[in-house]
Amino acid sequence: MAPENALRDAVLAILRADGVLASIVGDRVRDQPESGLVAPYVYLGRIESRPTSACPNSTMSDVTFAIYVAAEGLDRAPAWNGADRVRELLHETTPSLAPPARLSTELRAERLVDLTDTLAIPIVMIGLATTLGKDT
Repeated sequence: MAPENALRDAVLAILRADGVLASIVGDRVRDQPESGLVAPYVYLGRIESRPTSACPNSTMSDVTFAIYVAAEGLDRAPAWNGADRVRELLHETTPSLAPPARLSTELRAERLVDLTDTLAIPIVMIGLATTLGKDT
């Protein structure tokens, strides 16, 4: 399994196992957005991976990805509460990756962005980054 897929699976497992997040979004934690999915929900966005600048010929990659939290109605507070919980979870719990993948640096929440447009459902994006390795 590619390290990026192992990271995706591990992050989804952490989010799906949390009762506090479930109280906000129910069982609607997804790998990607689905047509017809009703808010509130959480989904993973695109994962971007590039060879690490520290060692470009190694099996290590700098990885960035986003998690989106959408709330129902027009109140932004639930989206921010969900995003804050996602950030807490990923700070408190180190994702356990399937071998041969491994985290080479801790998973960092680098930014939270309110993507809400006027009269649209509130969405907050959590931008995350780490460095992944692959044991050979």
